[in-house]
Amino acid sequence: MLENLDKVEWSILTHAYGTAEDVPKQISDLAALDDKTRKAGYSALYCTICHQGSRYQASALTVSFLFELLNDQNVPDRAQVIYLLVHLAVGCPDYYVPSGFDPDREFPNVSNLRSIEREANAAYKKLCAASEDARIELTADESDLANRVYELWACDAYKAVERKASMFHRLTDDSQSEVRIAALYAISFFPMCAEESTRVSLRVIHSPDTSPLIRGHALLTLGITDTYLKTQRNMPLFESYLQGTDALVRMCASLAMLTRSIQSGSLSFRRESIGNNNGRDSESWNLPEKEPAPLVVRQTAGLFCGSITHAKAKERHTHCSNALGRNKSNSTKSFFAVSQRVAELYLSCPA
Repeated sequence: MLENLDKVEWSILTHAYGTAEDVPKQISDLAALDDKTRKAGYSALYCTICHQGSRYQASALTVSFLFELLNDQNVPDRAQVIYLLVHLAVGCPDYYVPSGFDPDREFPNVSNLRSIEREANAAYKKLCAASEDARIELTADESDLANRVYELWACDAYKAVERKASMFHRLTDDSQSEVRIAALYAISFFPMCAEESTRVSLRVIHSPDTSPLIRGHALLTLGITDTYLKTQRNMPLFESYLQGTDALVRMCASLAMLTRSIQSGSLSFRRESIGNNNGRDSESWNLPEKEPAPLVVRQTAGLFCGSITHAKAKERHTHCSNALGRNKSNSTKSFFAVSQRVAELYLSCPA
């Protein structure tokens, strides 16, 4: 494992803080049995190769090695490797939930940049040098190229992860539940794989051995892949789970239905407007006090950044909107509590 890591000329590649000679050790640290070493590795990589959502020249080159780690059952915290790969692919995943990721929209100028890739990389290196030496000056064109090259690097990283996305599909059947959840989360960001992601999600949903938590994640992913495929064929499936006994699955099914109906907009809610869930607490909902996994939280958070426009959901949308209000949110705390209230309203209002 990682036999070819040192064969890459990291010293001629760049990341957020300069040249990338330190990246091999950071990647190797992810396989360490020592928790402290592993956490340091993740922290370093989030700072260097996908700093605040930006990707760099070295970013795409790390992807194959991260998939090597992911493919080894003995590597600890493989779910965290998946989340790092998602960040490498899309930058800030929260921005694209639940509307999904559109590569054409995110990388509109890549074809033009390919023809001047060498010049763009050179301009970026000159910009880095200028930050340390005031005597170095960039022309206006060089400055523009240095800033535009980020799109090229981001696209390269996305494509590198997309080419190996079939491993995410395979890992939805992994023996570790946290890996299965992370894999279901990951496949929701790749429209080119939407058909296979849909098949995988349906298999997970229908399996009698699937836990409610994982089934909920699969429903949320299915809502996004249906959006990519511009289909409503799974709406009856979502409806059927609204009648189930597990509160978390019911909530995820309702969010999946709403996800399929969301377009860009500015609808947002403030937690304070929700009250106390009509006296219901997390115990009466049979839900955990803490968010069970990132996809549930991020899916729910993203829900409140869009407008619900699906015709079938119109009356329910009006009912929920009137009850929750259209207040701007200044707080990110407990979107899970918000989603509980949305599920309650959605299920209680007229069909």
